[in-house]
Amino acid sequence: MTQLLVLAGPPALSRFRLEKMQDQLALNSAIYAEYVHLLELVEPLTPAQTERAETLLRYGPVTDLPVATGKLSATVVPREGTISPWSSKATDIFSTCELATVLRVERGVRWYMDPQEFPAARDHLFDRMTQRIAQEDDLISVFRSSEPRPLSTVPLLSGGPEALQEAN
Repeated sequence: MTQLLVLAGPPALSRFRLEKMQDQLALNSAIYAEYVHLLELVEPLTPAQTERAETLLRYGPVTDLPVATGKLSATVVPREGTISPWSSKATDIFSTCELATVLRVERGVRWYMDPQEFPAARDHLFDRMTQRIAQEDDLISVFRSSEPRPLSTVPLLSGGPEALQEAN
């Protein structure tokens, strides 16, 4: 059975982008986003391995960072059963850096804001085609995979929109 290690990351958006988003969503209070790194482990990391992993996951700007504000409102992660391109590259790097006990690394975004404003902003925080909101106590679900289903076709030309609705 695999284990999950969650490591906080750097800010996901610049101050400028966060302020622009706040204006676009007509939010009354500030918004903040930071990366969160999820590591699927075969066994716990040693202190030296943990330090190496944290070093690898320290990236991005170091000056003019946005100020953390608000309450944790959502954690956006890749859709279940998918592997992001970021994950593929990061996992290769971890393997090259002798962190073989890390099976996979994935990255999400934690959004912080006024909880009362979250419902209005929710659908603008992620891309429903490639991402989803995960509960904090179920972040391990990022690493779940299932057997691929057989290919099926939808007869759009002969069945029209009704065929698509039936397939959906």
